[in-house]
Amino acid sequence: MSEEFLKKSKEQEHLDSLYLNRMQILANLVDSNMLFAEVARGTGKTDGITGPRIVRCGYELAGEIIVLGHATYMALMSNIVPKLLTYFRTPRGKNGKPMLQEGVHYVVGTSKIPKHFLQPRHPIVNPKHSIIFFTGAQIRLVSTDQPDSIAGADIAHVVIEEMKHNKGSKLKSRVFPALRGGSVKARQSHLYGGITGVSDTARVDLGEDDWFFEYEKAMDKNLISEILTVAMHVDKALLNIQLGKDVAKNQRRVERWGKILRQQRKIATFYLRASSFANKDILGLRFFQNQIKTLTTDEFLSSIGNIRVLRVTNMFFGHFNKNKHTYSDGYKYDTIHEFSLANTFKITCHYLKYLSPTDRLVLGYDPGHFSSLVVGSLSGARRNVLRIHKEHNSLLIFIVFGATTVIAILICIMTVPEISVNKNMHTLPQKQMLNSSKKN
Repeated sequence: MSEEFLKKSKEQEHLDSLYLNRMQILANLVDSNMLFAEVARGTGKTDGITGPRIVRCGYELAGEIIVLGHATYMALMSNIVPKLLTYFRTPRGKNGKPMLQEGVHYVVGTSKIPKHFLQPRHPIVNPKHSIIFFTGAQIRLVSTDQPDSIAGADIAHVVIEEMKHNKGSKLKSRVFPALRGGSVKARQSHLYGGITGVSDTARVDLGEDDWFFEYEKAMDKNLISEILTVAMHVDKALLNIQLGKDVAKNQRRVERWGKILRQQRKIATFYLRASSFANKDILGLRFFQNQIKTLTTDEFLSSIGNIRVLRVTNMFFGHFNKNKHTYSDGYKYDTIHEFSLANTFKITCHYLKYLSPTDRLVLGYDPGHFSSLVVGSLSGARRNVLRIHKEHNSLLIFIVFGATTVIAILICIMTVPEISVNKNMHTLPQKQMLNSSKKN
């Protein structure tokens, strides 16, 4: 936007300026039906992509269901939803008002809908875990570890957080097919039947799913370039209307080009890639210095530089068996579903399904670059089964299990040799043969 529109004047007193980095500006200008952002940490994904998209969906898809998805329901409850609500509630502009006011523009975690709200077209299955806009649009939480929760529903738009942690096969077979139905008005929106996905790049060498990479090939760069041109043309006309400049002329311009822009966005797929350096003006130099000090080269390149690591390796755990040593989700979802989004949700050990108060807790620590802690317990008739409860960093371990418990189990740190054997063990027989040949 040129400087002439940012000069302070009486005509612009009712306007606020908002900073967006280049990545965020591109995402909001293109605003295509399919929008995938493979962007590194610290780039402002919530404030620049998912937040604005969800707000637009709430306005344009009146009465419809908008799905907010993640790999696990716990992540939605403890991380994703709180971030989204913070985006709604953060004071902005000169008057310090939030973007959306609770009770006026939306309600969360309740079945009591204000009188001025339009009624949703679909039943609110779980009011405690829903966000309802005044247009009647509702946000429903869905996780790929419980994809059946969307079975039979007609949804208008899907927003996927942390795509790399989601199983693409489950999304494509159970969630995406529900993009159907919708009112005549909703079908006119360029967001109807669309997908919004955000994530940093997938580390396939660590078992993360790169299912969303394929959408990059579906992007028509020429179409995206045309959308950007038309979008800036329309935005300029809208601003002139706000400023009271040539209102009739600019209204005709918006009416003509707005229809073209909507049709272009409906058929477009935009795949956006950016590193953390896209937000360097906000993050500052110290952020990158700290990341270089604390991360390995591969971690820095992938999480900060957003450089894909495409090789698949099996070089660290020699005896690792995915079917034997990995575990599935073990939360008490009946208890979690009783919790309302209107309250602050905290992860504690009370939500763990397989934790027994009488079992001794075992703490395992990896002092290498992973610096990870894992908590489990010995169970079974002969106490020969090690059941993993949580894998966290040290701070979260204290939050989940409590400081007293953790201090007690620090004394009983145990290892599982079957898993921790280094890959180099495969070369041990060769070394022994070489040593014996030298002696002979």
